[in-house]
Amino acid sequence: MSKRYLVLDPSFRAFGWAVMTLEFELIAYGCIKTEKELTIGVLSDQHRMEKLASELKKVVDEYSIQAIVSEIPFGTQSASATRALYICRGLVYTFAFLLGLPLATIDPAAAKISLTGNHFADKVDMINAVQLRYPKIAALLSKEPLYLRETISDCVGILLAFTSGETYESRDRTNSPRKRKRRGSKKVRSKRNGS
Repeated sequence: MSKRYLVLDPSFRAFGWAVMTLEFELIAYGCIKTEKELTIGVLSDQHRMEKLASELKKVVDEYSIQAIVSEIPFGTQSASATRALYICRGLVYTFAFLLGLPLATIDPAAAKISLTGNHFADKVDMINAVQLRYPKIAALLSKEPLYLRETISDCVGILLAFTSGETYESRDRTNSPRKRKRRGSKKVRSKRNGS
């Protein structure tokens, strides 16, 4: 039996997961949805984390997971969304540690580049790339709702980045498109200021 990986596309509201092999056999998949409760924010977050952890534990037990590969988003423009992403990051790291499972983390850009060749690919691009490159997976997902096709397509990109060696720890961020843009914009500002 091939090694089974739990591939994660973390989000507080819709936490995607897929059980896959390195041969890109999709064994099982799903999306754990949580809703913000009308309680104190911390208590609501705690209940959501408990639900995510307990559902993921069921998946690990049912499918004899041997390792976890997770996208690790780094933030958004909204402070509350960034907070939720960092809570999910902590949950993923802690979950893997407590279960004693190896964890590989993937930069979202690496997943997009690995699957589509485009750093700026959107959800539709990811779905289309899965349809072209992995028709068996696309056939399994064809009747699923859009949100599930999006998250599982992301999981395929995440696993593809992992198999290419594009883990979060291995990426050189000094030459990423974002860093180049920032460096370039600093030079433009300094020329405007007369320096």
